[in-house]
Amino acid sequence: MKNVALSFRPLNPSWSLVKRLLNDYHTATTLIHTGPPLSSLLHQELVRLLQQTLRSTQREIQPSPGLTPVPGSPPASGPRPGSTSVSAPAPGFPQSDVAQMEALLLERDGQVQALCCQMERLALEKESLQRELKGLKVKVGEINEQLSMLMETIQAKDEVIIKLSQTPPQGADGNAPPLQDCSSAPPPASQQQEINNLKDSVQGYKSQNKFLNKEILELTILLRNAESRERSLEVKYVALEAKLCQVESKYLVLLQDLKSPVCSSSEQSPAREVISRLLEDALDNTDPTEHAVFKPHPVR
Repeated sequence: MKNVALSFRPLNPSWSLVKRLLNDYHTATTLIHTGPPLSSLLHQELVRLLQQTLRSTQREIQPSPGLTPVPGSPPASGPRPGSTSVSAPAPGFPQSDVAQMEALLLERDGQVQALCCQMERLALEKESLQRELKGLKVKVGEINEQLSMLMETIQAKDEVIIKLSQTPPQGADGNAPPLQDCSSAPPPASQQQEINNLKDSVQGYKSQNKFLNKEILELTILLRNAESRERSLEVKYVALEAKLCQVESKYLVLLQDLKSPVCSSSEQSPAREVISRLLEDALDNTDPTEHAVFKPHPVR
């Protein structure tokens, strides 16, 4: 964008030159919109050049001093510094074209100023992001230092572990005991006898454990059978007790009837009928299995 060169040459008071000025202004604003970001100094320089060209154009299109001014019109005054409007219409130009040109120039000037403000805001955001990036870089550096320290510590520990694993155990004389000699040397007779005794003891304990486990299993089966027989006997006891209560109630009724006097032995009273019926019921309900002895189930 810095290589863009705008041709700001002296302009003659003609409509073609004004159009060329507008085209240059439009090209500059288009480059500002579509080109890469510009610095604030470059924006200010571009605006200054455009305003300078506009002022020179206004001076050139003003009427010469020899021309007679229009009656009733105010005297022409020079352009103010930094002004972007045309002070008086040039001869041969319609008033509508001049007004349109002024409006267009004002619009472009406002766009340039807005772009300058936007660039300043973006510059501030860039500075804040750069500061934040610096802070993050500092944090990353600290984390990298901590990581390197941890890696060194881990490496030192690994080296110590490797050294300890490679160092053989020392014997009584300070030398490593020969492993092959220990494995190949036969044990003494006393140790062999003790080992055999221990093996026999282990075998005896295993046999005893099997026998005890078998006894425990049989006792568990016997206990379960005894519990089942006990429950069945309880049920039978309850049933017999209920039948006993029924028989006792029947005999009580019979005894109460026997206490009442009999009017005549010849005629049958209702009490006699009740007594005979109760006796028949008692004889019929007698179950020979009730008096049988309950024997426990054999344990298998």
